Amino acid sequence: MIDRPNRDRLAEALRHLLSGRIDNLAFDELDCPGGITDSEDRAIFEVFYSVWPCYDDFHSHPLLLTDGERLDFKRCILFLHSDNEFDWPSKRSRVVDSLRRVADDLTGRRFKLRRVKPEGDKAVWPFFRREDYDRALECPRLLRGIAEPDGESNGLQPARRVAMRTSRVAGPRR
Repeated sequence: MIDRPNRDRLAEALRHLLSGRIDNLAFDELDCPGGITDSEDRAIFEVFYSVWPCYDDFHSHPLLLTDGERLDFKRCILFLHSDNEFDWPSKRSRVVDSLRRVADDLTGRRFKLRRVKPEGDKAVWPFFRREDYDRALECPRLLRGIAEPDGESNGLQPARRVAMRTSRVAGPRR
């Protein structure tokens, strides 16, 4: 189930955190009782908590990210703007771990749970398949432009791409 409003809120908050518009404490406020992580969309929970180890939630500070971590953040934003379901297997719950520890203590044995090996491409997480990631890169939701009829079955195609130019500032205006 895709929760579009909360995916959009999380994607915007990630963009603002990455750019420095908000600090880590403002980002962390999204996870309050009744917050976005209570959504039925597992992608929101998984993406939010994948970011959490990158900051300290006790004091405000700028994010110090490697290039790889910045790329991971951007891929999460791209995923949140896609209409892909979060297909990765659920991590084991704390309840299961607690029950296993109780069983270990009562019996004196170690019970191990078989882990299901995911067949997804870890290099494109949170996307499960590289094809989904490539498709999202070809036509990102925020950069699509105006859709035009193309006569095919999907009915729409992205408008032609517009080249982005950077302007140089000559100096302060007087």
